[in-house]
Amino acid sequence: MNAESVKNHCVFTTHTPIESGHDVFSHDIVMELMENYVDFETLKKYGGEYELNMTLLGLNISNYVNGVAKRHTEISQKMFPGYKGNGF
Repeated sequence: MNAESVKNHCVFTTHTPIESGHDVFSHDIVMELMENYVDFETLKKYGGEYELNMTLLGLNISNYVNGVAKRHTEISQKMFPGYKGNGF
């Protein structure tokens, strides 16, 4: 399954408007655990070039994104200024 087909089935809701609430992993750990299961270049494209940010991955492979409150959406937009998808 490719990223675009996943995107057609996903909606992402972010619940945590603080940095520490977003899981981030080094690419070394991800490769060690997942190299046989995922295409690493695709994962970097959608989840972050220098580390895997799970929220960024969710944002980029979802068809629509929303926050749980208007203020939450405003904070999330500042936390992920490069995200240019549907929602937020």
